[in-house]
Amino acid sequence: MHRKFQSIFLFLGSLSLGSIAESVELDVQAFLQKHAGPIYQDVNIRNEVVVLGTDQCSVRYDLIKPILNSYEGKFSVLDLGAAQGFFSFSIANDYPKSFCVMIDANTSYYGYHGNLLYDICLLNKDLNNFSYLNRAITLSDLRFLNKQEHFDVIIAFLVVHLMDDTLQAQIKIIETLLSLGDNVLLEVASDVGVPLSSYVEFLSTKLDCEYIGEVQRHKDLSCPRGNVPCCCTGQIFWFKSKNGNSDTEMKEPTLGMKKETFQQLNGVYPPSAN
Repeated sequence: MHRKFQSIFLFLGSLSLGSIAESVELDVQAFLQKHAGPIYQDVNIRNEVVVLGTDQCSVRYDLIKPILNSYEGKFSVLDLGAAQGFFSFSIANDYPKSFCVMIDANTSYYGYHGNLLYDICLLNKDLNNFSYLNRAITLSDLRFLNKQEHFDVIIAFLVVHLMDDTLQAQIKIIETLLSLGDNVLLEVASDVGVPLSSYVEFLSTKLDCEYIGEVQRHKDLSCPRGNVPCCCTGQIFWFKSKNGNSDTEMKEPTLGMKKETFQQLNGVYPPSAN
């Protein structure tokens, strides 16, 4: 190529890359303005934390990474109650052969999580190994999902007690999760859903399960109920089901699941699937 034309192409290329970087920066700034205020999880955009959440995220992630490291090839992740998607976006970046399916929605408890997560998905559009179901998931939905799909890893951190108020229904949710995934990472709390926490601790002694750690739930250690240290912790259990029902070959590669499952459970990202 003539040096003159080569220089022109290099100049135009640098302009294009500069414009893309500037556009991304503007998008992030617009996001920060739109979603000002406290956020539950750290916000991971393009493999960089741009907003620190109120809850401990990196500590939890470090606890589960040895389990993720055991996979040499492709593996699937279901992130139940994904919130701001910190774990899924971290996994999608750190493990390119993984595929993460996130589930969350605007609910009475977290009125903005669904919209917030969708915006974060758009800002991580360079990744092609995640999808998002915008749905306040129920036991009935999980049973449908269990008939249609199977996952290598399920992350269910502090979510089961929010899906139903009764211990009976919460137990059924856990039973469904243990059938739906090979490695179920379940977190329960010391201050909410206490009967559920006691049941999970009991269940861990009856099944193939490993207790992988206790984490301080919040970065701010001041107690919201008074001027005393906050003692709210989460306990993370690793249930090893190993059902052997992997259906990776049946999944749509851009969705991490069958297309009919994606549509039935209100899949919204990637938007091209609709």
